Amino acid sequence: MTRKRRPTADVLGKCRIGGDRRRRLGTALVSMAGSLLLLSAPARAAENPPTAAELYQNSCARCHGADGHNPRLQVVFPDLPDFTNAKWQAAHTAAEFKKVILNGGKDGMPAYRGDLQGLNPDKLVQYLRKFAQPAPADPAKAPLPPTVAEFFQNYCARCHGVDGHNPALQEVFPDLPDFTNAKWQAAHTAAEFKKVILHGGKDGMPAYQGDLQTITAGELVQYLRGFARPKPKH
Repeated sequence: MTRKRRPTADVLGKCRIGGDRRRRLGTALVSMAGSLLLLSAPARAAENPPTAAELYQNSCARCHGADGHNPRLQVVFPDLPDFTNAKWQAAHTAAEFKKVILNGGKDGMPAYRGDLQGLNPDKLVQYLRKFAQPAPADPAKAPLPPTVAEFFQNYCARCHGVDGHNPALQEVFPDLPDFTNAKWQAAHTAAEFKKVILHGGKDGMPAYQGDLQTITAGELVQYLRGFARPKPKH
């Protein structure tokens, strides 16, 4: 009967060496696979970044509030911004917003430079700006637009007189029109009236092109025409 030969020490050593190599190779492969997964995660995030709203609600709302305002935390941190405050928003530039988002700020505000998950920080700034949009005006409280008469009394009467005639100022400015003078009115066309109303005239008459609000130059001309008084019959 032939005896089975026991592996020599040299052979056993080679087996142990081969096993160690396999274990080291397996460990290296697992480590490499993990590294590839970690490297691919930012790439996937860059391909499908979250929306600004998603990032804000997931990362910012716990301190700044879901609607951009957290009164309770402001008691502890008075410098915590209230993004719903339009005046505060107007006092801070987009560059200031981005600096704090990327590099962090006071009162423990963390830096999010590496946590935006591929989102452009400008998008987050735009989202924060939206919290300060003014509420729509209540039509019941909105001021009524001025009538032509109100416009004349507010802007014109101080020089032209409440009734279209200012004799005292005419002594200083002889060319100041007397709108009560029917003859003067007849000598000037509506186009001439409108030109002076919109672009100004001599003796310091200002241009009202941008100040007519809801009325038109034509409506103001019609109002001025109404000052003309017919000469009394003898």
